[in-house]
Amino acid sequence: MTAIVQDVVLGGELPWFVDQIRTRPLYVVVLAPRPDIVAAREAGRDSARVVGSRIS
Repeated sequence: MTAIVQDVVLGGELPWFVDQIRTRPLYVVVLAPRPDIVAAREAGRDSARVVGSRIS
């Protein structure tokens, strides 16, 4: 059986999160684009932003 989990886990929470998964083998993929790439992507997005549970 294969389990796939997709989530946003930041900083020190990642080791804890990984420890909770018992399925083996376990592979962790971290997508961490450079800040300039993120800025370019954000600049190209529509002006609507999700803030908390509302769109601004």
